Amino acid sequence: MSQNHRIVTVSSMRHLASIDQDIELNNTPTNIGETQCIDSNKISSREKCNSVTNWYHKTAKIFACLNIEERGIERVPSEDRTDLTIINTAMIWVSANIIIPCFAAGTLGPAVFKLDLNNSFVTIIIFNLLGTLPIAGMACFGPASGLRTMIFSRYSWGYYGASIMSIVNVMSAIGWAAVNSIPGAQTLRVVFNDSFPITVGII
Repeated sequence: MSQNHRIVTVSSMRHLASIDQDIELNNTPTNIGETQCIDSNKISSREKCNSVTNWYHKTAKIFACLNIEERGIERVPSEDRTDLTIINTAMIWVSANIIIPCFAAGTLGPAVFKLDLNNSFVTIIIFNLLGTLPIAGMACFGPASGLRTMIFSRYSWGYYGASIMSIVNVMSAIGWAAVNSIPGAQTLRVVFNDSFPITVGII
């Protein structure tokens, strides 16, 4: 029984080999011009690949000189997670939030909601804590997993759900950048006695 099975297997392999030979013969160039065309296509594709690779290496060197992070969305290896100080991570968000719109948000209490200084101060502290606690809890998974927040959200949202959240995050970042840029440009215009174009300040 095993011998018959072996004979059938060998014959089927021979049949497949003959089919492969026929395919190779059919795909073999019939003249010199076709061969040159195939060679030129291979050379052009290789040149394109080399140009992209060279551009990538040049860009990586520039980023390395400027100490710009080169890593994308891939996982950060454990040996590269060197900065474990809390103060450096905290300073990223402190510097990002010392901006005019954040100061202007503090004036909403007395200006819009008719709160005094003490009530406005307490309200700002409480709601900032409530808003940052979920983000802080989510950020704790970053050092442990080595993943970005949007990538880590795939565990709970799935691939397509995380993609939607990433799009919402991009829209939020663009909107927040606009909110930051316009008051900054208006501030520059006031500093230069209205001689500074607001469009230049936004750019």
